[in-house]
Amino acid sequence: MGILLLVVCVTSLSAQQQVGKSAVRPKPSSPAAPNSPPAQRPDAIQGAVKAAPMKIPRVDTKMDELEPVSAELLRVLEDWEQKSAQVKLIQGKHTRVVFNHVFELEKRSEGKFFLETPDKGRIDLVGVKPKKSEESKKIGKESGKPYRIDEDRHEMWICNGEEIVMVNGDEKTYEIAAIPEDLRGTNIVNGPLPFLFGMKSEEAQKRFQITLRQNNSTSAVLRVVPRLQSDRDNYKEAYVILDKKTYLPKAVKMIDPSGNLETEYWFEIQDVNNRSLKAKLAGMFGDADPFHPDLKNKGYKLSLPTDAGNAIHTAGAKQPAGQSAPRPTPNPSAVKLKK
Repeated sequence: MGILLLVVCVTSLSAQQQVGKSAVRPKPSSPAAPNSPPAQRPDAIQGAVKAAPMKIPRVDTKMDELEPVSAELLRVLEDWEQKSAQVKLIQGKHTRVVFNHVFELEKRSEGKFFLETPDKGRIDLVGVKPKKSEESKKIGKESGKPYRIDEDRHEMWICNGEEIVMVNGDEKTYEIAAIPEDLRGTNIVNGPLPFLFGMKSEEAQKRFQITLRQNNSTSAVLRVVPRLQSDRDNYKEAYVILDKKTYLPKAVKMIDPSGNLETEYWFEIQDVNNRSLKAKLAGMFGDADPFHPDLKNKGYKLSLPTDAGNAIHTAGAKQPAGQSAPRPTPNPSAVKLKK
């Protein structure tokens, strides 16, 4: 489940950061909230102006107020909870594909990730150039032609338990979003970066409307719809394919609030709970401490937080002005995440 925390963080912030650069939505969003005061740090990122801190979404719903779930779904959620509780360290590779339905554009990237429970993780991504004469399988509704394929940007997303560092490798810039003390450690499940980072089955049902779309001996497909406005501001719905042997995700698909961006992640889990993983981290990511990279000495410059950095940390935010209305819910065939 911890992988999904990073997936939601990367997908939500990455999509919002490009609003205004690529005009994903037809109209601009609301102005950014004021930034919080600078915070002191002992390392190379000291003096950075941090984004508005996360706020805790309040889940006041009682179980007897929710629609009942099937015994089959409840078993999947409980098994997922139990298996996830056993994962302490995890490392692997992944690919990401982002479909922009406004510009009929497909962007691709690949990279590596590492997770250390309860609240540390890192995702590195580099763009992947399309092969010569390669065509997208996604066909545009307006043009009737395959989407144009392009490589995505180089980026890194690092959660060190105290803050989230968002690095743009192409522009050699980075932003920082603070994690308040009451959302650190195991309490990170209460933050607005959702998706069950060790979340109990009961809490998951309170926060999300979860339906079981497919279930067999090898995999289960879940559709996840946020109940809270603070979560709905970041994504409209998500689909998760679980490996029934390990209950680790095979793939995740997320749809942004406007319905204009669709992001797919495909995971290759390489190692779980290997005690030597932490010792190998420096070689994997090229940093002595992968959760506190020395960005300044590598030539990166601090970029002041934008509304993208603030938006994901604002609980109960209003719908941005000018945002496109959500599209109708996809049919069941939409969960078949095909490359």
